[in-house]
Amino acid sequence: MNYKIYKDYENYHIHENGDIFSLNIGNILKPRDAGKRYKMITLCNNQNRQQIYVHRLIGLLFLPNPENKPEIDHINRNRSDNRVENLRWATKSEQQHNQGISKDNTSGVKGVGYCKTHKKWVARLMVNTKDHKKRFESKEEAIAYRRELEIKYLGEGFLV
Repeated sequence: MNYKIYKDYENYHIHENGDIFSLNIGNILKPRDAGKRYKMITLCNNQNRQQIYVHRLIGLLFLPNPENKPEIDHINRNRSDNRVENLRWATKSEQQHNQGISKDNTSGVKGVGYCKTHKKWVARLMVNTKDHKKRFESKEEAIAYRRELEIKYLGEGFLV
């Protein structure tokens, strides 16, 4: 199994599947919940003690970040799934686009809703504070437009 060592913490083997093996105790460590369902681990050596989110640790060690994006995104939205294939570097805006559909959505499609005032379907997508929004007679047209916006601004990897 592929593993790496993080900084000066050579007593830990960090695996690409999200497991952290401690050579000191001879076992895989169990991360603790750290709010918002993220997992956190504490690494110790003779001089230091560091708490770090497991997804961030896996990203730092295994994922290239050529665009220097600041965040790690869980592709399948499961914050406990810290396998390298479920993680990617992202901006805050990209992370927001990977959120699930809101509970009050009536269309069944993220970014598409019915406007009672104008009696039309609305498709919208926020990209870096710019609101791309258009009204349509039919729900199907609004859904198609929303998909076009996703492909144009987010790319295939961020379709929701």
